[in-house]
Amino acid sequence: MSVPTDCVRSGLEYIAAKVDHGGQVYVIDIGRDVIHSAPLILTTWDDSTAVETGSFAHAVFGPKHMAKSYTPDENVRVTYDHGAEPPGETDLGEWSSVRLADVGREYREYYRENSGDFYTPVENPVETVTTVLDER
Repeated sequence: MSVPTDCVRSGLEYIAAKVDHGGQVYVIDIGRDVIHSAPLILTTWDDSTAVETGSFAHAVFGPKHMAKSYTPDENVRVTYDHGAEPPGETDLGEWSSVRLADVGREYREYYRENSGDFYTPVENPVETVTTVLDER
């Protein structure tokens, strides 16, 4: 199952705005949620990037944008996992002054095994993000 690069691009724009265009965001995984089949970007960051009081899942186009009816592919969801502590990182590049890092395969597989079945992951999330960064 794939996620269109336009969706990833929209999700990265949302993330950059959420963290006020600074700091480092860790990409945990990319996939589709099992309820809506909507694209999903799973992330985390530390308090030095942006202070959050808990985990969240936000649709990029929320209720205030609902004058238009969005298809699941048009409305990517972004999640933030509060308290996730990636053991390592690989720099992926920059998006709107935000450093993007990959959490690594071991952590990603651990996350997939322990987070329940709320999403179906893409085969290679790192490649998906680097493709979007390269297209920029």
